[in-house]
Amino acid sequence: MWNINLLTILSIGGVLAFVSHYLNKGLKIAIVILGVISSLAYALINIRLGDTELINTGIFAFSFSITPLSYFFTILILVIFTVAMIASLHEELDGTFYLFSFLTTVFAIASVMANDLLTLFATFELMSMASFFIVLRGYLPDTHEIAFKYFMYSTFGAIFYLIGVFLKFYYSGNISLTDLSNLAVSQKTLIIVTLALPFIIKI
Repeated sequence: MWNINLLTILSIGGVLAFVSHYLNKGLKIAIVILGVISSLAYALINIRLGDTELINTGIFAFSFSITPLSYFFTILILVIFTVAMIASLHEELDGTFYLFSFLTTVFAIASVMANDLLTLFATFELMSMASFFIVLRGYLPDTHEIAFKYFMYSTFGAIFYLIGVFLKFYYSGNISLTDLSNLAVSQKTLIIVTLALPFIIKI
C-alpha cells in the first residue's frame, strides 16, 4: 500500500490547504510546506522498485507498479511540485489553486505508476480534469478561452486514446502497456500512433 499511501497523503494535503486558506494564512503556509515535504520524504523512504498494487472497484481494477522509469518520474514530479508550491506561497492564490494543484500531482503520479492502458487513461484524464480547474482559475484576460481550448484538446485526445486501447485489445487480446511483439509492423504502428496522439495533442 506504499504507493496508494503516498497519493492519500497528497490528497489530504490538498484538502487541508484548501480549508486552511479560509482560516489562517500562516496555517495554510505551514500545511502546504508540510504536505509537499512529507510527500517527497515518504516517497524517498518507502517506495521500492517492483512494488505492485491492485485496486478493485468491482467494475474495473486499477493496476499500478513501480519500475525504474516510473520511480524516476514520481520523484521528479514531487521535486518540481515541492519547488512550485513553496514558490507560490508569496502570491495571493485562493484555496482552490492548492486543492487542484495537489490533486493534479496525485493523478500525475498515478499516471506514471499505471500498469495497463485503462488505468493510464483513467488517471491521466483525472489529472487533466484537475489541471483544467487550475487553468480556469487563472488571472489572464482570456482565461476562459484558454480553458475551453484545453478542454477540447483533452476531449479529442481521450477519444483517440480509447481508439488506441480498442485496437490494442482487438489485435493482441489484452490492454497491457507492452506485449506488442507478436503483432505485424502495421498493427504496432497504428496502435502506437493512436495511443501517442492524445499526449502530442495536449502538449
